[in-house]
Amino acid sequence: MDNNNFAFISGNGSFEFNEAVLARLNSLAGASFDFLHLDSDYFGDGGPDFCIPRYGSLEDRHVVIFQSMTDLELKDEFLTLVWAARNQYGAKSVIGVLPFFMHRREDHPEKLGEINRSRFFANQLAAAGANRVIFCDIHSQQVVEDFKAEGIEAIDVDSAPILAEQIMPLVTLARANDVPVAVDSPDRGSLLRAISLARALGAPVALGLKFRSETGEIELSSSDAALAEIRENYPDIEFLNDSSLEGFLMIMRDDEVSSGATSQERAAYLLGDAHVKEVVFCGTHAVLTPGFRRRFTRPEVNKFSRIFLTNTIHRSYRKQTGGIITPVDVSSGVAKALYLMLAKL
Repeated sequence: MDNNNFAFISGNGSFEFNEAVLARLNSLAGASFDFLHLDSDYFGDGGPDFCIPRYGSLEDRHVVIFQSMTDLELKDEFLTLVWAARNQYGAKSVIGVLPFFMHRREDHPEKLGEINRSRFFANQLAAAGANRVIFCDIHSQQVVEDFKAEGIEAIDVDSAPILAEQIMPLVTLARANDVPVAVDSPDRGSLLRAISLARALGAPVALGLKFRSETGEIELSSSDAALAEIRENYPDIEFLNDSSLEGFLMIMRDDEVSSGATSQERAAYLLGDAHVKEVVFCGTHAVLTPGFRRRFTRPEVNKFSRIFLTNTIHRSYRKQTGGIITPVDVSSGVAKALYLMLAKL
């Protein structure tokens, strides 16, 4: 892989993660890529003032721009860098590496009362000049389709193999002690992620389905009748209803933690009503909104024996938990996807 064919820029979203991806890419490609320096500052009115001092290195190259896009400022930085690389400095193409994508949930074209910001951002990115993007555990396949509709090649990295490797010792120990293991999807939206992890672990899947009772309360149980259609769609997976989970080690799989309340409610239900033995949590994006400790990690609410979250989002000091959350490095999965993409160029 020719060093002179590519250039790399890291946005300010998560430099540590970006650096890890680039190091792994160098190992895969036998290359010595490094990041071009991004000179970041602010104007007197508070507006962003960043530039690329070695901008001449972008001309006629495939430019890879990394950004864990967690807020509007980082989004603007990313779009500006894409536009500048392609339209001002003559890049041959632009690839965006977006391990976290802030408009991940605004992806419902059928909800006319909600602006479809997933498609809107894809449109903006296409207009800025991007050609390809790499995600990690994007919220839904709809997001990938939104980008494809705008002419942008979109790859979604599945972190399940890396998470499976991390938690396999827990699974092996449980099985050695005759404790059955299943992967739990806390809602329908996490089903595909749960199925992917279940395949990696060789385990069945339980699915938390929400039902509204006659009194108006939300119930979290599932039944064979509710799972019948799902079983037909995934014949290679064994699906369990909640009444058959007694004594199980449950591995709950979700794409992110915001407040964490829903996951803890599902865990409390599994431990209480379903009589499982233990619940372990595996998530990708550590969004961790203000107040998350009161609803997710403090002893009085935490029902999980272990919590694993990947490093797609940098956890600042305010989001540290004193070891309650075990970080899982997924840079190798993103690096592999990037290597395969660059190898075709």
